[in-house]
Amino acid sequence: MDKAIITKIKDSVDRSFDEQTDFLADLVGFASLRGKEAPAQEFIERAYRRSASWPLGYVDISSFRTPNRERLDVRTWGGLEQV
Repeated sequence: MDKAIITKIKDSVDRSFDEQTDFLADLVGFASLRGKEAPAQEFIERAYRRSASWPLGYVDISSFRTPNRERLDVRTWGGLEQV
């Protein structure tokens, strides 16, 4: 890889390192319990929306497969599909 590109990547990581670690510290502060994921999910959603990187919409996960080609165990909970 070109040295100039490597330098640009390293500089970008260095510039945003504190912001990234603050974000991760906030994220791991949320409870990670089945059925209580909403606050963490909303935190991630707000972050994506602020960054203008919100390509997500509804995705039908019922056709997804595991690496072993097995169907995912999809259940509806609270009106939403859960894996």
